[in-house]
Amino acid sequence: MSIPRDLSLKTTSEGLRLVQQPSEVVSRSLDKYAKGNKLTQRNLKINGTSNIINNAVFPANSNWIDAEFNVEEAKKFGFKLVQSNQSATGITVGYNVEKQEIFIDCAATEKSNKKEVNLYQSAQLKPIDGTVRLQVLLDKSSLEVFGNNGEKVISTMVYPDKDATGITIFSEGSTTIKQLKVWNLNR
Repeated sequence: MSIPRDLSLKTTSEGLRLVQQPSEVVSRSLDKYAKGNKLTQRNLKINGTSNIINNAVFPANSNWIDAEFNVEEAKKFGFKLVQSNQSATGITVGYNVEKQEIFIDCAATEKSNKKEVNLYQSAQLKPIDGTVRLQVLLDKSSLEVFGNNGEKVISTMVYPDKDATGITIFSEGSTTIKQLKVWNLNR
């Protein structure tokens, strides 16, 4: 099962493309679903790892993350999801600047649940004016990643431990998050 999506055509530098975004019915209701549990940050400089997403406010694996990253001097950037107190490993969702791709890397936590071919998934995605937008929906075991307003999308299933709810932001090299919004959708 996947989140409902709105489909449209978009002219890109590579020609006409079909794009998909979470349905407007869902996206315009995020504040209502979050019941006030929302984090908003602007111009956040990242070089390494940041724990700005507080586990007390986001205590479960039902979150919507919307972030616009400046590519700048970074090699990779994104989020580490479903981290436990015992381990900083988790599922990595991000962007590889050199390869120009969004990715989901489940190798650290999902080896017993997935075939090796499904542990790392990626899709080619070029920055737009030096910016990459990542929209991430984690809903218990469903993980959806939308790159640059739905130009590329990766969907997968994950199976985190109950206590693995940590989220961190990471960057290999320097990047700035122009805008970050995180909603707690746990009901």
